[in-house]
Amino acid sequence: MPKGCAIFIGVGMCLVGHLGRQTLEHTSFPSNPLRRPDSRVLPFKASLRPAVVFLACPVRASLDVLGRKRSFLILYSLGFMRVDRFNEMRAYMPEITGSVLAKRLSSLEKSGYVKRKNQRNESRTGVIWQLTEKGKDTVLIIMSLIGHSSRWNARELF
Repeated sequence: MPKGCAIFIGVGMCLVGHLGRQTLEHTSFPSNPLRRPDSRVLPFKASLRPAVVFLACPVRASLDVLGRKRSFLILYSLGFMRVDRFNEMRAYMPEITGSVLAKRLSSLEKSGYVKRKNQRNESRTGVIWQLTEKGKDTVLIIMSLIGHSSRWNARELF
């Protein structure tokens, strides 16, 4: 991981890492969080690179589950389309087989993104799937994908 960058934790604090050591450093940023206390503006490129030396790649850690084919589509169907039953998901995503859908749901459940809930009432019975707190946290990622797709794939979408 490159040196000389920081992760901003909150107002006036950033986590600075150097050669494997991590320290919490208090800084007094003005209204612009990219300004150093000495009033020099950090280059945009440098402001995106964390100073913390991670033990493992943080992107790869999430993509081990979320990067699997159709995982984001399943989370999208649960979070945005309110499709919460296995058969409804199969109808919503006809390109995915039942066995692959079952494997993805199981993987997402094991990783804590979704949970299975048995529903019993007079109108509907059976298993429904819901996003957990961790799964709801992916909504911002999905919204970014929607924005990206709307901009760059507009002809196919609209």
